[in-house]
Amino acid sequence: MRRLRDDHVNLTRRGTERPAARRGLRATFALLLLVSAALVVLSRIDHPALRELRWRVADAWTPMMSATVAAMAPVRALAKRFAERAAPGAEVERLAAENRRLATEAGRVAALERQLADLSALARVVPQREGPFVSGRVVATSNGALARTATIDAGRLDGVRIGYPVVNGDGVVGRVLETGGAGARVLLLSDLASRVPAIVGRQGTLAVVAGDGSPRPRLEVVADGSGITEGDGVATSGIGGLFPRGLPLGRAVRDGDRWRIEPHARLDALEFVAVMIHPTPLGDLDREAAAAERAQGGGRPGRGGTP
Repeated sequence: MRRLRDDHVNLTRRGTERPAARRGLRATFALLLLVSAALVVLSRIDHPALRELRWRVADAWTPMMSATVAAMAPVRALAKRFAERAAPGAEVERLAAENRRLATEAGRVAALERQLADLSALARVVPQREGPFVSGRVVATSNGALARTATIDAGRLDGVRIGYPVVNGDGVVGRVLETGGAGARVLLLSDLASRVPAIVGRQGTLAVVAGDGSPRPRLEVVADGSGITEGDGVATSGIGGLFPRGLPLGRAVRDGDRWRIEPHARLDALEFVAVMIHPTPLGDLDREAAAAERAQGGGRPGRGGTP
């Protein structure tokens, strides 16, 4: 009988503990939901406190993410090799035809380069100087509905500043949006907030490459009747001082009644990029942070170069 009474008491206690535990879980869930809503609101209004907190967290995590990406590089290379071996015969034939076409064009390009060098010598054109750059690895990307950004493992300690152009071996990727001590956030060409002054084709038609969240940004032509044709090259115009003149952006493609560009750089598969040391009007936004880093004696050598 005593054992039955003890079991009854234990069951009664358990019955009273479960509602209390549930109330605790509900309170915790409500608190987390409230904190999440507050963070979303602060993110929407771009509160300075949240921006500072975000970059402190990014600075702390960037070295770890960089090491993780570097460790996974052999695995990605092996997967890519298997994918290439499993490619269908039609794709291999297409690539072979493309190589033959490029080999044919190589002679024509060499001849045009010789003619350009001769004309430049006659006109006494001063060659454009190539500036230094800072290389970095892409450690994270953000692909929201409209936002297209990438985080790299090079920041203010490496000489990276807000507004600097970011390129890779194919062409322009974007520009530096925010900087931390050990990392930076890059605004890609496809982001809704991205605007790049450009020139199109041999006639040098002025246009603006405007991101809209899609893989192919819009090409907003400044003048009507510009005579743009499918496949025309698109490059930076240098207007506004954000980008040097002549950096390749992509090629013009028709999309219904509007023009878009097919970027040379694969914005969805970035691995390494180069930040060009090119002072821009946005440099004042980062001047105070750079002065603070110099006051602390910061700096990490060995990341720069000249392309």
